[in-house]
Amino acid sequence: MSEENITRMSIAEINAKIAAGGDRTDWTRVDALTDEQIEAAMRDDPDWKDHIDEDWSGAQLVIPQNIVEGMPKEELLKLCYELQKSVVHFEKRMNEIAAERNTLWNELKATSDLVEQARSIQIKPIDWKTDGRSMWEDADFPRYDLYRTGSGGYWLAYADRTIRYSPNERDFPSEDAAKAAAQAHKEKRIRAEIAFEGGAA
Repeated sequence: MSEENITRMSIAEINAKIAAGGDRTDWTRVDALTDEQIEAAMRDDPDWKDHIDEDWSGAQLVIPQNIVEGMPKEELLKLCYELQKSVVHFEKRMNEIAAERNTLWNELKATSDLVEQARSIQIKPIDWKTDGRSMWEDADFPRYDLYRTGSGGYWLAYADRTIRYSPNERDFPSEDAAKAAAQAHKEKRIRAEIAFEGGAA
């Protein structure tokens, strides 16, 4: 569109024109357009340029028919029944989704509460007993066991399962290191039981 065809008006001018019964179209300029000018504008319009040379002389106005008008009573009742079933199914599914959401929310809330409980609980230090050669937790089985190995390190186990010092070494370098590992293992185990099983140590 060329700059010469643009008419600039302020908001106040437009409102005044509409209030006076006019509109935003310059009908005087439209009425003055020749057929050649209209065709040139159409060829310059990307939405129309590919349809200019089509034969529109045989075109007919077709208004879509309302599917309900003229429909036999039996078909109309069947259509209403199918629509009603769809609505009922939709409402049922929405209620199911809402119930599933509420259940999930309650489970998450309960899990969150247990996690907070696990974080705040105070785990008692392990009470060790010894016979001079080995040490063990003063508790019923399963318990922590610790004893000195021939290599000078310390072997640590819980419920007869070895707790390793590192991925490549089984023995802990000192008694204090083994005891610290046992305490850390106990705290982690108890908190996991509270948080994810809701039980107690």
